[in-house]
Amino acid sequence: MKLIIPILLFFVCNNLSAQEYEEKIAELSCTYIQDIDIKEDIDKGMKKCILQAKFEIEQKHPELKPKVSIEELREKYKNVFALLTKNCSTLTTKRSEYKKYITYIPSANKEATFNLVKGDKLMTENKHSSAISAYRKAIRLDENFVMALDKLGIAYIKNDEQKKAIKTFKSSLKILPEGDVALFNLGEVYYDLEDNKDASVYFSTLTTYFPQMPQGYYGLAKTEFRDEINEAALLHSIMALKFFPETSTTEIKKANSLIDSIYANMDKKNNLEAFNAIAKEHNFTYNTK
Repeated sequence: MKLIIPILLFFVCNNLSAQEYEEKIAELSCTYIQDIDIKEDIDKGMKKCILQAKFEIEQKHPELKPKVSIEELREKYKNVFALLTKNCSTLTTKRSEYKKYITYIPSANKEATFNLVKGDKLMTENKHSSAISAYRKAIRLDENFVMALDKLGIAYIKNDEQKKAIKTFKSSLKILPEGDVALFNLGEVYYDLEDNKDASVYFSTLTTYFPQMPQGYYGLAKTEFRDEINEAALLHSIMALKFFPETSTTEIKKANSLIDSIYANMDKKNNLEAFNAIAKEHNFTYNTK
């Protein structure tokens, strides 16, 4: 029995050391991923980030460097890949941005692109119906023209044709599931139609593909507030504020105003303890008025 305990301790310490090694590499790699150019292959760029992080971790923590076979080392890299995919929101965003970069482009059909530009000009002149005709022609010429589909959807919204807008944005998502323009606008249209369930689906999907995009969190927050799911609304309002740049003063003001309303609601329900707990957990300071 006395021999078993040291052996168990040895294996536990070894496993902890290996886990720490992988986690440190994944954490450092995530910071480097921010600098990957989306014009490059994201997975290739990620491999470079991992190698750079591995070198630095082994320089700073030589005691963590594993003495293993090549096959075991490959397994550790697989674990790092898995940790990055699970925990690195920057990687998720970069992957989505890369897919948009290679898909969200002018059409190879010059006439389709001409009609897109024509539609854009008509939109600036508030000639929404004429713009719709131009965008529709562009799509007839190139049915996979995601950019034209999204602009057609926006034109339908401006023309108070929400049902057509929904159908158009859904067609866009069939080609580019990570399309932030389509996801955001579908969330907004369903929210305006007071369809909270579908609005939440699209806002939530937007945060999945773009976990650093504040509009998805704010969309969820206002939808949850309408459904009186105050704790979730507060959490997502705080997340939105975390990612809104300082220049987005209007959006920041709206998010803070929503938090004021959430606070008032939770106060009425004698639930400020939950409000304060969520605020504390996410390092958010709320100043009562």
